[in-house]
Amino acid sequence: MKASNIIEYLTYVTDEDCEWFRGQIDITWELLPSISRIKKPEKCGGLEHFDWEEVEEYLLDEFEKQAAPFMDFTPKNKWELLVHAQHHGLPTTLLDWTSNPLKALFFAVEDSSKDNVDGVVYACEVRSFSPTTKYADLAFKENRINCFQTSHLNSRIIAQEGCFSAYPLPQGFQRFQSLKQHMETDSSGLSIKFEITIPKSDKANIRNELRKLGVTHQSLFPGLDGIAKSIVNRFD
Repeated sequence: MKASNIIEYLTYVTDEDCEWFRGQIDITWELLPSISRIKKPEKCGGLEHFDWEEVEEYLLDEFEKQAAPFMDFTPKNKWELLVHAQHHGLPTTLLDWTSNPLKALFFAVEDSSKDNVDGVVYACEVRSFSPTTKYADLAFKENRINCFQTSHLNSRIIAQEGCFSAYPLPQGFQRFQSLKQHMETDSSGLSIKFEITIPKSDKANIRNELRKLGVTHQSLFPGLDGIAKSIVNRFD
C-alpha cells in the first residue's frame, strides 16, 4: 500500500491491532539495530574483540564512563543505559519504535536529502512486551527479539512516545538477523502487519502537512538542536 498524503496514511493506521510503528527514510533499509552496521567489530575502538557480546560491553562501558559527568540520572540496569546511549547515537542492539503513527511518518520523510528514494512506515502488532525494564535481564535471555518500554529517561522518549525492540546477539561475529527473518522462525515479540510506502515524490508535501500539525524536529527533539533543524527545514 502507498500513502501520498496524511489523510490517505491515516486510513491505513487506524487498524486496532497495530500498536507500534517505525518510519524509515529509505525503503531498502532492513530492520536491523545500529550495532549491526559496525564494519569491523573485531577491532572496535582499536581493541581486539572475540564476539558481539564483547563489543557491546566495550561500547556501553566507554559510554557510561565518559558520559557520567553529563548524565542527570543513574541508570537502574543495562536496558536503561542502552536506551539512553541509543538516543545519543551509540550503536546498540536496540531498534526504536513509537506508539504514535504520525511520528513514525515523520521519520520516513524528515531528511530532504533522501527525497530521491521512497520511504516506508512499518505497522506492527505487538505479541509480547515488558512495560518496564525491571526484570528485563531475566526475561531477555531467550534468542529472540524482545520488546519493552521504559520510564521517561529523557525528553526525547517522552516527545517521540518511544518503545524498543532488543535484538539478540549472534554467536561470534555472525550476521544479525532482521526482524523479518525472526518473524519467519517465530522468534520475535512483534510482527509486521503491513508496510506503507511513502513515494519519494510526495515526501516534501507530507513534511509540510506534518509541520502544520506540529510534528517537527522541534517537537520530537526538544532542545536547541531540534529548534535549529526545524528552522532549516522550512527552506525545503
